[in-house]
Amino acid sequence: MFEWFQEQHEIECVARDAAAHTALACLPSIARCSRLSLSLSLSLSQYLLVVVVVGSSNPSLDLHISFVGSLCEMGDDLLRGDARIKLSIGTNLPGHSDEMLCRPRGLAFDIHRGLLLVIDSGNDRMQVFSCDDGSLVSKLGQPAFPAGQFKPSWGLAIDHDHDRILIADTTNSRIQSWSLSDHKFLSCIGKQGSGDLEFYNPRSIAIDKHHHRIIIVDRFNDRLVFLSSVDLSFLFSVGKQGSQPGEFKYPSGIAIDDDRHRIIVTDSYNHRVQVLSLIDGSFLFE
Repeated sequence: MFEWFQEQHEIECVARDAAAHTALACLPSIARCSRLSLSLSLSLSQYLLVVVVVGSSNPSLDLHISFVGSLCEMGDDLLRGDARIKLSIGTNLPGHSDEMLCRPRGLAFDIHRGLLLVIDSGNDRMQVFSCDDGSLVSKLGQPAFPAGQFKPSWGLAIDHDHDRILIADTTNSRIQSWSLSDHKFLSCIGKQGSGDLEFYNPRSIAIDKHHHRIIIVDRFNDRLVFLSSVDLSFLFSVGKQGSQPGEFKYPSGIAIDDDRHRIIVTDSYNHRVQVLSLIDGSFLFE
């Protein structure tokens, strides 16, 4: 399903129902300048984040797409003139002021508050926007090493059960926790390494509600790290570098299939997607 042309060009897509997939067909003008593909080819400007809504009354939206990398040049007028695009945040040029973006990467919805959380990686911060009109609600972090500040970050996840945002502070090789209700810094865990509570370029985060766990894609350690969602303590890890089933080479993305109790991981440099058991992380199929 996925075809990667260059490692630095990445696409993240989450569809909430079958209708969301039809949104891909609503972007023919974008497809013409594509260098990535997800079923059909799509592309956006390097610094633009677009949210598309397809036939939904749910403020959490049906489809969200983020693009990173030097893709193609495209004017803002092309997007603003398409009535099928409800909300656009950012421009086709990098920006550093409020409501501007520079290399946006991870994103998540706070469905209870109608907010869109965006990792603004090139500005070493996270910006929080209203899903109603795209206005800026708040921003978190600044470029530095001390806890509560960021170097270029990548993924995030919302843990509603514990009222917190978990952010993969990728370059600092740690995981930060922020309050979901008031966006204040809570704590951080980890440092660079390969030990039980150490990370090396953590990339993505997923919440396992069934087993009260948090799963971290520990990219350069070629593994998944399982933490307790109660106190963020280390539980276990799975994987090592290799190409055999259950082994990884620079994994990047993760999703949880709650209904089937499965973990789905993009094993990037092995050019495959692996499916693991949500119970113990054992390999199922690829």
